[in-house]
Amino acid sequence: MRRRSFIPVIASLLACVGAAMAPDASTGASAPVVVTATVLSATNLDASLCAPGLAGITDLGFVQPGTTTRSSANCTVQFGSSNDTSSLRMYQTDTTAAALNSQGAWSQLNTSSGQNMGGVAITATRAWVAGSSGEVATSVNDGATWTAQTSNTFQVLEDVDAADATHAWAVGSSGVITATSNGTTWATQTSGVATVLNSVEPLSATTVVVVGAGGVVLKTTNGGTAWSTRPSGTAVGLVDVAATNAATNLWAVGYNGTIIRSLDAGETWSAQVSGVAQHLYGVSASDANRAWAVGQAGRILRTVNGGGTWTAQASGTASDLNDVVAVDALNAWAVGAGGTLLRTTDGGATWTTVTSNSTLALTGLAFTSGGVGIASAFSGKVVRSGLNVVADYNAATANWAGTGANAFGACLASLGGGAVAGGTGWVADTHATSGDCAADDLDPWNPVAATSTIVATAGTSVTAATASLRFGFRSSASQAPGVYAAPITFEVLAPG
Repeated sequence: MRRRSFIPVIASLLACVGAAMAPDASTGASAPVVVTATVLSATNLDASLCAPGLAGITDLGFVQPGTTTRSSANCTVQFGSSNDTSSLRMYQTDTTAAALNSQGAWSQLNTSSGQNMGGVAITATRAWVAGSSGEVATSVNDGATWTAQTSNTFQVLEDVDAADATHAWAVGSSGVITATSNGTTWATQTSGVATVLNSVEPLSATTVVVVGAGGVVLKTTNGGTAWSTRPSGTAVGLVDVAATNAATNLWAVGYNGTIIRSLDAGETWSAQVSGVAQHLYGVSASDANRAWAVGQAGRILRTVNGGGTWTAQASGTASDLNDVVAVDALNAWAVGAGGTLLRTTDGGATWTTVTSNSTLALTGLAFTSGGVGIASAFSGKVVRSGLNVVADYNAATANWAGTGANAFGACLASLGGGAVAGGTGWVADTHATSGDCAADDLDPWNPVAATSTIVATAGTSVTAATASLRFGFRSSASQAPGVYAAPITFEVLAPG
């Protein structure tokens, strides 16, 4: 069983009971039966002692440029399984080249035209913006420069999104849908409707959902060769649609506080109560339970229970908010009118204004795999962030002795409760003062990998194994100021 705090993955145990009766002389019949039962690998994971913002544990405090700091107390994770072996794993989830980074300054850049851009799409190697007069532009260098592409339509394009670097769709006025299957050439597709289409959400290279005016929901399962409507349950205009990583959970939002949700990849929809009457223009979810919606007059709503309830959050602005991006359960960004750019790092308890260096309306927002933010804007512009990156700890190239500009790493201070050391390099600190994880390259420091890495293991039926870690950061003398963060996920997997 794999558990990220509480997410189970079922392991199966097959119990077979064969029952065969001797043939009856009068009938010659038999009835073989197979009985199956599924037994869960029960797992336990408690990372509460590593909660975000714990002083001296997950909050390293203020750091002077050119100095080194580390945790003063342990981040202790308890894990195990009551009926199996288990392993504690850790990985960084910001998808950048390094676990610790800070958003750099945002700047306004030109695209390939002066048209108002209505949306932005980002894949691993390519980005697109789309807008008025059928304008489509693409970038292959994280939004630094842009090249025009021919969309084969002059309709206003309200949104663009992509399944990968070759498959993308743009939608807009008069029911227009245009798509590319090679990343460069675009062709229109027959939507079957004449209403304005406001938002597109690819679930794969073949399955795509579109929403628009009058509560229209369209879906294709063959890349757009054929589109057909799905019942949305509303006649109110829908402005944005977004899916979770599971691709079967979707939310759509629209006018008059409308929120609808689908649990079956857009086939059917049910209404949810937003509690507001303002128009909602953007929605984004970090998982199947947690999502944000934004809209008119600075309105921000949040759900943490799959939309069972939506709660208003204070945005600090009266500007219309046009889009929101949920990075994870705690971190999100929103953009809007007049260059409005907001950020939260605490689940929306507080939203902070970030300088966008633009006064134009920002219409869409997305982030590259390296953490660079790109917002589509009016007048043919985009607003793009820089990124200040700290290198992952490496004993040879980014260490505490000063090799490399900077470094961030983790050290296994101690193990308890039956836990034993895990993967390569992950051993408990016994050098000099055991368990102190000194900023010393002889202590067992490791990078926080982007892939799931075994930190410790536990034997069968060990339920309260513990692994205690410390984190360290060496800044360069020229380290740019800012709040640096390392999103990290712990998970337990059984069998280990």
